[in-house]
Amino acid sequence: MLSNLKIYTSYIDEENIKRITSQNLLPVFIIRSLGKINYLQQWAGSALHLIELSPSKELFWDFRDNRIDNQTFQKRFLIEKCLLDFQAIIEKLENLKNTCGADGIVLCGLGDITHRSLVSDILWRTGYLTEKPYEL
Repeated sequence: MLSNLKIYTSYIDEENIKRITSQNLLPVFIIRSLGKINYLQQWAGSALHLIELSPSKELFWDFRDNRIDNQTFQKRFLIEKCLLDFQAIIEKLENLKNTCGADGIVLCGLGDITHRSLVSDILWRTGYLTEKPYEL
């Protein structure tokens, strides 16, 4: 199955949510703990919260607390995600886009681009997308 789904990535803050939605794009959150961020709490546990695309708590803490470098983070993240069914994830994203009538999906994370770019690269390398995702 080849998908024409347009996927972008972006950092997220209150202003950027407004910018994304004003462009008829659907924000999908790839952050583990949305409930801890006031302006994101409404989406915690919703269909727009794809926790499976976020790093594990342990990996996040190791990186945040400088116990591992960026290269180690990337390797461990890829190992964590190797068993995911990315075709099913792309189908889920397509269904969300179609249900909401959006023009595309924006995978949203906080701060550093590292994990967003890894997810974007994994999705592209599956061979299921006709267009490479990119950062807005």
